[in-house]
This record gives sequence, C-alpha cells and structure tokens, in this order.
Amino acid sequence: MAKVSVIIPTYNRATVVGEAVESVLGQTYRDGEIIVVDDGSTDGTGEVMSNYVARFGARVSYLRQRNAGAPAARNVGLRAATGEYVAFLDSDDLYLPRRLEVGVGALEDDPQCGASYVDAQTVDAQGAVLLRSRVRRFGGPASGWILPALFRGDPIATNAITIRRSVLDEVGLFDEKLWSGQDTDLWWRIAKRYPMRGLPEVLYVIREFESSLSRGLGRPEDRLKRLAIWIEGQSRYLDLWTDLPFSTRRLLARRIWGYHHEKARLLLRLGRAEEAPAVRARMRELEREFHLRLHVLRSNLGQRLPSLQRLWARARELRMNRLQPVIFPQAGPR
Repeated sequence: MAKVSVIIPTYNRATVVGEAVESVLGQTYRDGEIIVVDDGSTDGTGEVMSNYVARFGARVSYLRQRNAGAPAARNVGLRAATGEYVAFLDSDDLYLPRRLEVGVGALEDDPQCGASYVDAQTVDAQGAVLLRSRVRRFGGPASGWILPALFRGDPIATNAITIRRSVLDEVGLFDEKLWSGQDTDLWWRIAKRYPMRGLPEVLYVIREFESSLSRGLGRPEDRLKRLAIWIEGQSRYLDLWTDLPFSTRRLLARRIWGYHHEKARLLLRLGRAEEAPAVRARMRELEREFHLRLHVLRSNLGQRLPSLQRLWARARELRMNRLQPVIFPQAGPR
C-alpha cells in the first residue's frame, strides 16, 4: 500500500497531462501512487495514460468516467486511493520536486494535524511568473485552528494541500453539488475539526491556460452563477455552525455580504435591476445580525475613493511582504 495517493483529474488535456504525471514521478518522496481520473475526455488522453500505466504498472492508475466535473472526478480518485495521505494535482499544473516530501513530512511530525498546505506560484503558458506567492496574498501561511483565517480568504490551492485519509473518512469528500467552491467547502469542514499547518515554501506551480477543469470566471453571467452557488453553499454554515464564537461567524457573514454586494452590482450591470432589492435586503439582514456597519462603511468608502483603496491595497501588500508565518493558538476545536 502506498503512503500517499496523488489524484489527478483531467479533461481533454492530452498535451499536458503527461507533464503533470512526470512531476509526481520526479518527487523526492517516492512512496506514492498516482491515480488519473479522466472526466470523459474526447482527445488522446487515454492513449497518453495507457503508455504510463504500461511503463509504471501499479504505481500509475487510469480511471475513466462520464463527464461529471472536477469534484466528482476527485471523489472517484479518493474512493480508489490506498494511501494514508492524499494530495491533488490538476492535469495542467506541476509539482516541484519536494512537494510531497514537505507536505507529508508536516503531517508525520504532528499526528494531531489534519492537513498541511504549501505555497503556490502562478505562471502563464510560456512560464512567465504571474503571481509569486498565493499564500502571501492572504497574510502568509497560517497554522493551528485556522478556520477564521479561511473565512477571511482562500490561501489554500486545491493542489497544495495534503490530507490524512482518516480525516476525509470523518468529514466527507468533495460536495459534488457545488460545481464551484467545492474545495473551499472541504477545507472549512476539515478546519472545523482539526488543526492545519501552513508551510511557506512554494512547491506547486499553477499554469494558466485558456481552459481547465475549474478556472476562469468567464462572462458577467457566469460570475453571477458562481456567486449564487457560493452564497448558497457557504450561507448554510451560518445556520449549522452556531457553536462557533460570534466573532468567527461574523467573519463568514462579512464574506457572504461581499458576495451579495458583488451580485447586486452585477445585476444592475446586466439590466436586471428588479432583482437587486432582494439581494440588498439580505445584505441589510446580515448587517444587523452580525454588526457589519463598519465593514459596510469601509466598503462604500473604498468604492467612492479609488485612490484610497489603491493606497490601502499597497500598504497591505507591503505589510504582507514582511509577515512571518502565523501560528494560531492550539486551542481545541470550536
């Protein structure tokens, strides 16, 4: 049985899936299996993967399903995985050589930790760096009981996380009903029950192509659909997780308020003004219930004074460049 299972969902990426597989085969941590799940590709993906299966035997598995989306493909891989730990890699991205060594090592060093994550950088199709550090954008890597940090932002890239299989057996797999944001949903469920460890090393490369399983916001109409699924999927935790401290739930409410705010603006932009009052009514409910007046004031001020907003962003960027990894108190689960 392999120590770690790396699950690679793919759809019509025959030209690059081999590079993703090679980046896992080239890891310094060797005790692993690779499970490629083909989400109904119509190109030559199957032929490419047949060659890898023939060359590497049980170390590389190739599964195929009808097109059902990224979360369903990852869940198929998870059900087939035999490793004590699991990790993910999109078929157009790459691991750097120490990705698994560092991710697995963090969990073996701390048996109480449910998951670890590394940093990622983004490059374009030609390899030019677009973003040097994903984690730094959100204040640096966080460790401990980090659910509040995850409500503030999304520092954990899907392919940067390593999870104990036993944790997934407890909290469940990806929610296939969420065609967007299903990774964030799973990280929240893990962080609710287990401490997590953030690591500052950039060990995973996101490659921005024109299409992939889950990237790209598309047209305003597409963004509106994403906002709707995020609001529906994340608002349920305001009702389910009433045991969280009010300050933590307030962070989630601020996040959801922001989605509603963007949704109202998009509705006006798309000529659907008659739908906006209902959205604004929900915003006012959140403002009253979670005391968001100061947050609303800052948001409105930033809109009216773009130069101040740019200065705020620049100051935040300078501050984050000086930040060290954040260690949250090792309190028990909330």
